[in-house]
Amino acid sequence: MNRACRGFEARYPELGPVKVKAAWAGMIDTMPDIVPVIDRSPDIEGLVIGTGMSGHGFGIGPGVGRCLAALVTGGELGHDLSRFRASRFTDGSAIRLPPL
Repeated sequence: MNRACRGFEARYPELGPVKVKAAWAGMIDTMPDIVPVIDRSPDIEGLVIGTGMSGHGFGIGPGVGRCLAALVTGGELGHDLSRFRASRFTDGSAIRLPPL
């Protein structure tokens, strides 16, 4: 952060000192098609995958939680999760990008 501030100040000295009001750093996990993966692992018995929800996670969290719980416990899903399958990246399916 300090390095970025010093660089900005050096490039735009006429603006004066930079004062950072807030900063955030973290990982944003998204899939190439911006659709989360909610699926059982095809390779590791018993592993359930729920990833790629940045931008979606807070809004769809309760529903995803129920689906993941059902996948883990063998319960009734109540939803078609084919759009969220992990194999969509390896089975030759066309990747459908969302509207920009």
